[in-house]
Amino acid sequence: MRLDTLFRPKSIAVIGASEKPTIGRRLIASLDRIGFTGPVYPINPNYPTVLGRACYPNIAETPEAPDVAVFCLSHRLVLDAFTAAAERGIRGAVIYDGGFAERGEDGRQLQDRIAAICREREIALCGPNCMGILNPIDRNSTYLQEIRDPEPLAGNVGIVSQSGGLCVSLLTDLSRFGFSHIVSCGNEAALDASDFLAYLVDDPHTDVIGCFMETVRRQEHFAAALDRAAAQDKPVVALKVGHTARARHAILTHTAGAAGDSATFSDMLRTHRAIEVTDFAAFAEVLAACQAARRPRGRRLGVITSSGGLAELILDVAAANDLEVPPLPPDLQADMHRLAGYTPVTATRSTPGATALSCPISTMPWPRCSRAPITTRSCSCATTVTASRWISRKRRSITSSNSHAPQRRATSRII
Repeated sequence: MRLDTLFRPKSIAVIGASEKPTIGRRLIASLDRIGFTGPVYPINPNYPTVLGRACYPNIAETPEAPDVAVFCLSHRLVLDAFTAAAERGIRGAVIYDGGFAERGEDGRQLQDRIAAICREREIALCGPNCMGILNPIDRNSTYLQEIRDPEPLAGNVGIVSQSGGLCVSLLTDLSRFGFSHIVSCGNEAALDASDFLAYLVDDPHTDVIGCFMETVRRQEHFAAALDRAAAQDKPVVALKVGHTARARHAILTHTAGAAGDSATFSDMLRTHRAIEVTDFAAFAEVLAACQAARRPRGRRLGVITSSGGLAELILDVAAANDLEVPPLPPDLQADMHRLAGYTPVTATRSTPGATALSCPISTMPWPRCSRAPITTRSCSCATTVTASRWISRKRRSITSSNSHAPQRRATSRII
């Protein structure tokens, strides 16, 4: 199956399009806003037009076989419509509704029949029970949520998620990174996370990949994709859920997945050089950290901070995460003092492991101190830790107005 059809369709049929405020209308509105240049074919026998486009009573009457068909229908109506679309010659499809394998044996049989059609006709299917695919780089979308402002969306992070809601959460804050692709894959009847991960590894616009995993259906394929990502120096950040019995039951009723053993998954990630995180905040933070021009090549950390207490905190955090914080050599400490423009009082004391230039935050010369060659002479990477967000290069007290704080590049661009 060629995934290019799903990620870069030349034409899209919206089966279940409507003038009412429904999924079918939102998808067409999103395609208009994002700048999709190919034909969009609304399909609904009840409308002559939808959003100014000719609406067709069925997919057999479209001027051409669409590349992709999206199904904005109840699961009870999908099979007949999917069969007709397959006979018309579609090469890709997205099914949004639930009610398939995650809802019992009847739903599983329905899902299996659709999967069999996909295998027979070589149709690349995303879903069912998913939110689809967003591709801001190539300006197309089969993503369920309506796009309000597409301009800030594009970036270098690719997301593969078995949860659609997590994708929505990521899209509410675009201040630190944007996206090459977002894939919400749901029940994975025909294509699974390993297929989408492998595609993003080869995608030239994707530099970092984030995976939210409930289950890994084909571990060998997933591990092979991780190896290829590591070989191409593309970090893969993975957040796996299903550590408790209740969570595993929730996964079964969410996407019909078997959570599997968490320790085995963690071992696989370590073996194949992926980065595992344990919560959503860490997931977003690590994706943001991967935006740095240079990435750490080891586990030796240098710290610049204005607080002895924060130096102590970072030492505890580093130890808990198997990071080294080596004492800086005397000549490098002298360089730091020279860049700062004075020698802090605490420089006469021994502060094992951290570089703690203790002085008022409003006068701390962060830009100059951050130019010290810590990473090349002592540590693999350096971090600046402060008790307050740095507002500007001007000296401002931490109690002053935040009216000059930098504005976020974009927030809440997707409803």
